[in-house]
Amino acid sequence: RIQMKAETVNKIGSALARLEERTYGYCYECGKEIAKQRLRALPFAARCRDCEAVCESEVNRERVLESRSKAVSLSGVSSS
Repeated sequence: RIQMKAETVNKIGSALARLEERTYGYCYECGKEIAKQRLRALPFAARCRDCEAVCESEVNRERVLESRSKAVSLSGVSSS
């Protein structure tokens, strides 16, 4: 729970920095404007909805691969 609060504070700090840099409201990945509705819901959003979806799917894929790797190493099977 404390980690989630710390992450939120970091995201807010990053959003404030983007405000100062005049890049707030633009997607970090593609540079397009982030929808106003998204910014109202997530004022610290750094990506548009489409780029965030791609990023989340990549993170999920990495987690699956990592858990498979751990499962293989726990079963004593060599991954080489």
